Amino acid sequence: MALADNIRLGESAVREVKSLGVLACNKLADRLKAAGGVENVVGHGYDDTAGQGVDRTRNAGVCAMTIGNMRGTAEHVRNTKYGNCWEQAIIAFVHLYDKGLRPLDLMAFTTAGYDHVWVGIGLHPGWQANNLRSWGPDAVWCDPWQGDGVVFAVSDLVKGAVRNLNAIYKCNTCELVEAGMPKSEIRVD
Repeated sequence: MALADNIRLGESAVREVKSLGVLACNKLADRLKAAGGVENVVGHGYDDTAGQGVDRTRNAGVCAMTIGNMRGTAEHVRNTKYGNCWEQAIIAFVHLYDKGLRPLDLMAFTTAGYDHVWVGIGLHPGWQANNLRSWGPDAVWCDPWQGDGVVFAVSDLVKGAVRNLNAIYKCNTCELVEAGMPKSEIRVD
């Protein structure tokens, strides 16, 4: 598929995830929402409702990376409404898989200190982890967890036209993403 189609379908995956109202325990606003609002937290100590929800999701989740196991995790998150980047990326991956979009990669960093998962759309078969330029002209980063969800051409990240995440997550530039040595947890051609 062409870049524009990959972006359009990536945006539909982000809309799907966001429509579910999934709460992430590693986002302050989501933790407050899970606790029932700031008034339930201030003066009452730390509330980890969202963290407990994510733990339950992960305990019931993917053991082996198969589309069947990913569907099970996606369904669990749909029901519980809890999931961090890993779980939200799985929902997006399944959504795109069901739309027939190929190739698809569930991506994760491998370098110590990096911690993030997203969906790669349209990556060239010979892509290299430490060279985003090799990911191909139709490669798209689809990340429903980040902010309100982001979808962008990897070539725009390479050119510096978009910034990904921020310095805290060590992947706000092309060079930092490459240093994170992304790998495909599962690829469907």
